[in-house]
Amino acid sequence: MKLPVRVHSNSHKGLVRARNEDAHLVLPTDEGGLILMVCDGMGGMGHGELASAIAVEQIAKKVTEGRGFPAERLRRAIRDADVHLRKELCNDHRGLPGSTAIIVYLLDGMGHVAWAGDSRAYLIRDQKVIERTRDHKLVNDLIDSGQLTEEEAKDSDLAHVVTRALGGRPPSDRPVQPSALGHPWKFAKGDTVVLCSDGLCDLVTDDEIPGLIENMAPEEAVRALVHVALERGGHDNITVVVAIWDGESYIEENISTPAFQGREHQPDRDLRYVPAPASIDDDRGGITEEIDASWRPPSSDDEFEEEDTGVTNQDIFGPVHGDDTPNATGPNVSFQDALHAENKKRAKTRAPASSQKQNPEVDNPSWTIGVVAIVALLVLGGLLLALT
Repeated sequence: MKLPVRVHSNSHKGLVRARNEDAHLVLPTDEGGLILMVCDGMGGMGHGELASAIAVEQIAKKVTEGRGFPAERLRRAIRDADVHLRKELCNDHRGLPGSTAIIVYLLDGMGHVAWAGDSRAYLIRDQKVIERTRDHKLVNDLIDSGQLTEEEAKDSDLAHVVTRALGGRPPSDRPVQPSALGHPWKFAKGDTVVLCSDGLCDLVTDDEIPGLIENMAPEEAVRALVHVALERGGHDNITVVVAIWDGESYIEENISTPAFQGREHQPDRDLRYVPAPASIDDDRGGITEEIDASWRPPSSDDEFEEEDTGVTNQDIFGPVHGDDTPNATGPNVSFQDALHAENKKRAKTRAPASSQKQNPEVDNPSWTIGVVAIVALLVLGGLLLALT
């Protein structure tokens, strides 16, 4: 059965990085679905490229072999791939490389979405982003807890710190806890799905994307988005997957749909239109709708059926700058260390112009009361000794 979808994917190393550590995949499955995936490798003394390649291979293997509700199958595939990656790469001299992962599984007129990290997926309809994934970033957690405003987060040294990823931790740690949309995307004719690494979404805003790719074929859309990211500096690897749904709009009565329990909700609606740019040449061959349906991930003798152990430890990945915090792009930095560095930075910017030292004897009445109490106790003790 041929899916009514056109898809193209491509990757560019950008203008700054020496190598491309992103990986991507477009893969049909035996049950008539199509896997779209982007993984962005990180750290580990140059082994980010290997980490993303292993992540793509292992996730695809687990999804195609798995059973059950698609959303849970995707989450388990990410967890198992995390266990495998850490066993392979995070127990020797190669450091602690890691990778993000974003997956959209097209099946029966719907898109099932799961992710770990800050690679993104967008659903675009009628020239608007009607929904996208929410990045696993430290600044998002700090905004939610009221410790940062959105404006402060934009200028924060923690802006690129990722709180969940595959790998980046010792093999003995708990598996990562990925997110999955509690509801599938139910496609309408003409819907566009975009997956990307942060090399694109750091430089192109949500409200720009629909206008940049309006009325374009998937191949043209990929080229246009990469072009804009390069024009704006290309500071990171840039990977983009674009899929256009050409089938009929989803009708609930036509397909038996299982019940899905809500886990995540990220509305991004009413976004404005922006004109599209010219396209450019890519530096890697793209994957088009001419997909090799016979390809399958290589088999492995090792199986990792880890139970869901709950929320993973609050590890973070990415650059952290502070007086007392290392600049860590490979090894993890603790959540508390990162937050301490951010609080120090904010305290400096908010400190009053006058910094005169207080006189504890004058400005701290509790100190004076304490001294008087001690003297009184000594006098009382002396009287008791004299009486005895």
